Amino acid sequence: MEVISVKLNKFELNNFGIYYENIEIDLSTKDNNIILIGGENGAGKTTLLNAIKICLYGSISMGFKTNTEQYLNEIKNYYNYSADNENKRNMYLKMKLTLNYKGDKIPLLIERSWEPNNNFKEVFSVFNLSNHENIEENDFKDYFHNVFPPSLFDFFIFDGELINDMFYTKEFNNIFKNSVKTVLNLNLPETIRNDLEKVQQKRSNENISSIEKEYNKLKFKTKNLKEKIQEKKNNLTDIKEEIKNKKSKKEALEKRFNEEGGIYATERNEFKNKISNLENEKIKIKDEINKLTETLLPFFMNENLLIEIKKQLEKESGFKTYNEFNDKISDEKLMKIKNKLINNNLNENINIDKYVEIVIDEVKSTFKPKNINDNFTSIHYLSYPEEERLLNIINKIISFNKEQILVKVDSLNEIQNEIYNYKQKLKINEENSDLKNLLKNIEKQNVDIGRLKEKQDSIIDQIEELELEFDKINEEKNDKYDELKGLKKEINIPVICEKVDSVLEQFVNIQLNNKLDELENKFLEIINKLFSIENYITSIEINRETYKINLYGSNQNKLLNLSSGEQELVILALLWSLSEMSKRIYPLVFDTLLGRIDEKHRDNIIKFLLAKSKKQIIILSTDSEINEYHYDKIAPFIERDYLIFKKDKLNHKSIIEKNFFYRKEQVI
Repeated sequence: MEVISVKLNKFELNNFGIYYENIEIDLSTKDNNIILIGGENGAGKTTLLNAIKICLYGSISMGFKTNTEQYLNEIKNYYNYSADNENKRNMYLKMKLTLNYKGDKIPLLIERSWEPNNNFKEVFSVFNLSNHENIEENDFKDYFHNVFPPSLFDFFIFDGELINDMFYTKEFNNIFKNSVKTVLNLNLPETIRNDLEKVQQKRSNENISSIEKEYNKLKFKTKNLKEKIQEKKNNLTDIKEEIKNKKSKKEALEKRFNEEGGIYATERNEFKNKISNLENEKIKIKDEINKLTETLLPFFMNENLLIEIKKQLEKESGFKTYNEFNDKISDEKLMKIKNKLINNNLNENINIDKYVEIVIDEVKSTFKPKNINDNFTSIHYLSYPEEERLLNIINKIISFNKEQILVKVDSLNEIQNEIYNYKQKLKINEENSDLKNLLKNIEKQNVDIGRLKEKQDSIIDQIEELELEFDKINEEKNDKYDELKGLKKEINIPVICEKVDSVLEQFVNIQLNNKLDELENKFLEIINKLFSIENYITSIEINRETYKINLYGSNQNKLLNLSSGEQELVILALLWSLSEMSKRIYPLVFDTLLGRIDEKHRDNIIKFLLAKSKKQIIILSTDSEINEYHYDKIAPFIERDYLIFKKDKLNHKSIIEKNFFYRKEQVI
């Protein structure tokens, strides 16, 4: 089986970006495998990396399918400032590489140039250096993009500056998915399946039976629907995961918010309502106390006098009744009583006057108040209603529980303390900027979760609609397939394609599972060499549909929110695992490889990866990433090293010197 390999030999830039006039870099390796290129920040390392990618892929490297106006405007921005001012009008990129091209290992020269005088029109050529012949552009692109697609280039060019949180993006999942399929040769069956589709589509335009045409039409519809459904399901999985992460983040923020004494908007409103209610209660109690103070309180100081007044009033009331009775018994009334007794045949022997006198005296004694002597004199001379009203007031004062006043005063103090506490909590929240930021972040998570849930519900509805449509069309397709099976074999190409497609799909699934199992094991082997903490990552799970990666630590706890340095180590381990499993040979390019990595992990990368690899490795680095200590560690494996030097900052001119920061010798 042909071993596909790509090796970069020499790169040349002319008036591209910060590189003025012609710059050449020898990337070939013989005795050792590492090319080290140093440069300070802003010297032109990233420009060099972008230039390599543009040279190989052109507009596709920037996400454009063709040389659109927008792409050419981007290229125009790379035109060197000094070259433009000095009227040096040529701008080009050249890459010499060795490639297994259609069974032969041949040296190629890829050149991409632009004409500033002609709106930066692009000219692309591929030249076979072994037979000195040009290779047709489309033939080369079809082959090169298949064996070394741009997505694979993105994965095998490791840019540490872009790593931050890249691991958690859908973009990374797609790059990883395409890289896995290409590197592990799982894209070949898919290529065959695509070719079969092209055959069927071509036949659909030819003079074939109406049944086959209808079948092909239905088949393509079901395929498209299936892809749409899967894409929606992948989106749904991502959204659910995002909701889960947002909720976890929200819970962590809420915990911290509560620990620091924070209160939420609803709780703030509740506090304000409580303060308002307590203020009303305070006013009510104050009014009650003031009322008591103004009316009853002075009498509490003379309660004994009130008791005496009450007794006096009671005596006066009886005395008044007694006097009223006496006033009613006149001589005239006594005579009437006597006459009635005589008229009723009372015994004549009885002394009527004496009898009446005795009766009247008894009645008087009944009305006469007790404990009143004959010298008693009234003081108040009140009417009965006035007397009753005054007695009620006196009774109310005497029977009043004086402790109630103290209870009300205590309640007032308690209410005042409650109001103070609530106001202090509100004040702390209003003045504490950290709590404000936490609350703002919590509210943002709530908004995001709500938005994601709406999106989730919408996608679920879309999936249901698509699945109903798929079931309907798939049933129609199966009916047409049954009709096709009954036709003569010589026109049964769709049936044959269907069977081949089914077999290939099963093959890919089996191979994919096996390869991903192997990749997971290889990853664990490498990552646990890189991490200084033993068994920090104990297992990895690669989703077979979305290629989303879940990592687990001890006790199978899911590892979330890895730091930038940890993400870099994980992606580096994935890249290296794929590289070791691959039957293909690709160069590995690292920009800012050690920028976010601490000292211990830098040593591990050098010891377990760089020192042991036999692949071509190109490293772009600053002196802070690879200091003299690390340089000495890598030096035995370096084939050649360079230093990008910004010679003229004002006029945007960089040059490249041989040897790294610590061994400058000559200018190229």
